[in-house]
Amino acid sequence: MMCSLCQDTGYRIVERGGLSGAAPCECQLHVRSRAMLQHASIPERFSLAAFTNFILPVPGSVVWVGMAAALLSGSTFARNFSRATDPPGLIFIGPRGSGKTHLAIGTLRAVIERGTRGIFLDCGNLLEQVKEMFGSKGGQAQAFRAALDYDLVVLDDLGGQSSSEWVRDTLQSVIVHRYNERKATIVTTSLSLEELTEALGDRTASRLREMCAVVQLPPGTPDYRKKRGRK
Repeated sequence: MMCSLCQDTGYRIVERGGLSGAAPCECQLHVRSRAMLQHASIPERFSLAAFTNFILPVPGSVVWVGMAAALLSGSTFARNFSRATDPPGLIFIGPRGSGKTHLAIGTLRAVIERGTRGIFLDCGNLLEQVKEMFGSKGGQAQAFRAALDYDLVVLDDLGGQSSSEWVRDTLQSVIVHRYNERKATIVTTSLSLEELTEALGDRTASRLREMCAVVQLPPGTPDYRKKRGRK
């Protein structure tokens, strides 16, 4: 279907200060965002994850209030997204199966749809790629480079790996770089802030807390994977 604004030329005529000129058409944003979503490394299981299909528990319960607040945090972050946002990120903390990854990807999707480059990275896979990188002559792993450079990165299941010195150093290099460059980061973790500090070290955890607002999913949250499966 042809765009009614630009007739598929990609540009439309605008008037500014009594002068006419060409400006990129809004339809090009949709084209770019679709392309960026295809390269965002979103897992197939979560390929449709969005705010609109996030399943909340029974309304009125304590858990519902906490989950609704987490959903609102993600949607507000996406709506107001800017490199100048302070803090420029979110940490979704909650038990396994509570919907953290769905919310993180929903936030990532909403930001990408507004024209910002973002990527999803599972921390376990990221670390495996970095290990393989050291055994090759190909230079830095693609995922590691993306973890440093993308405007928005989701680091899924942070702290769920062994807390060896090498793991700490690798994750520290990513987090500290993004902290110094004020690049937006979304984290999901099943660890408490105290456990995350123990896993990452004081220096890295301190920077992460400074650059990200904490979103706590309530204890007792029903297993989100089972809810989604029933749906």
